[in-house]
Amino acid sequence: MASVKRAAVLVAVAAAAAAVLGAWHSGLFHRFEVEGVRINPRAAVRADREYTLVLWEETVPAPWAPQPYQQFVQDALVEFVERYPNVRVEVEWLDPATAPGRLAAALAAGHPPDVYGAAKAAWAWPLPWQVPASPYRTPEDEQAPVFLAAAEAGLTAGGALWGWPRGLWWEGWLAQRDALVQAGFLEAGDGAAWLREWRYDAVLAATGASPAAITVALDASDADVFLQLLHAFVPGAAADAAVPWTEADAARAADFVQRLLSSQAGGRDASALSRSRFVALAAGDVQVVAPVNPYSAQSALRRRPDHYVAVPPPAPPGLTPTLTVTPSAYLVFRRSAYLGDDHTRAAVELARFLAAKSEAWLVEAVGLLPASEASWEVWHQRSPWNDTTRRILSEASRAAAVAWPPADEAANLRAALQPLWQTFANGGASPEQFAASLRSLLERLRQPSGSPPPAGAAPSPRADG
Repeated sequence: MASVKRAAVLVAVAAAAAAVLGAWHSGLFHRFEVEGVRINPRAAVRADREYTLVLWEETVPAPWAPQPYQQFVQDALVEFVERYPNVRVEVEWLDPATAPGRLAAALAAGHPPDVYGAAKAAWAWPLPWQVPASPYRTPEDEQAPVFLAAAEAGLTAGGALWGWPRGLWWEGWLAQRDALVQAGFLEAGDGAAWLREWRYDAVLAATGASPAAITVALDASDADVFLQLLHAFVPGAAADAAVPWTEADAARAADFVQRLLSSQAGGRDASALSRSRFVALAAGDVQVVAPVNPYSAQSALRRRPDHYVAVPPPAPPGLTPTLTVTPSAYLVFRRSAYLGDDHTRAAVELARFLAAKSEAWLVEAVGLLPASEASWEVWHQRSPWNDTTRRILSEASRAAAVAWPPADEAANLRAALQPLWQTFANGGASPEQFAASLRSLLERLRQPSGSPPPAGAAPSPRADG
């Protein structure tokens, strides 16, 4: 009798285990709900069904690349369709300047594309139409890339990851390498794994009247340099975070800009110098210019490959120089008339494939930082930088900060901030007065207006089971 009971127990346990295992693979424990639609991320692409995926791609200019970005993507799609012969991809190319408005209109109508290639994914459009990437990243997926912290932070909203990163746009400063060596920021001949004392006080001291003095030409016509400096106070902060720095931080960064503009050797006109800064850099009249992005940095370095070095902005004493970065990514959407979990899975596979495929291209052709740990070899071997720049930017990426504010606030903030910044840059306000005005501005912009929350403010999907 006892043996019969034990056998019955074993059978019951085996049946329960089989049921749990079946539920696991069926997605019962992993489904998430979006506006009443329950999506199973464990669904597979079916071999007995034909799929048509709509892909919208923002163009990525690459003037020095061996082939245009459009041709690269078309070649990648041929390879994807070879893997999934029952999937057809319709691609439409968009101008990055007008693409956000086009996507917003499609979302409002409930008819977004299946996959969206965002040149700069400075925003997330989560619920109700965007499909989160998080549920599709399973522990048993050994091929899943390990992304850099900044790549994930830039696509995280409400605790969920909303896209597949493929590179990091960066913003920094550009300097004559020998001038940094002479000023003591780099060691001559060592490749410079990192900058020494690249901080406010040391930079200000280096712009004095000594034989090794350097001249820094800032573009003081807008607040981008100021916002760039603020990110050193909060490396690693997510793009959808609340204001990540304090009024004291803002005053500190503004004070550095003010002192730098007024401390240049020779009393040069800072506004005139900002307009001609790249010409002055090429002529040797200035030694550092800011801000720069991968395009402006590469333009200078291609003319004199070993003469210049790209660096992060200086940091306040005690903090680490920090790059401002914005991820490039692929996003997946569903339509109001839901086409099924297997269709969504096909879109996810396309987004994952294109993200992994295009990362090396963006690193090599444009000079973006990698989004994943696995692409550092490509960066060190094929990115368009000299060895010093590669080492400096790769080290700086470990302390990178995602551009703030999020895109749904960025345009309003910059438009409202510009008059305040111009008043400050022209000497009409102290750093403390400017920081106080900035705080008041942020408080005013963040007042509830009674309008619906922006797309990036939507909550993360609810996990079922």
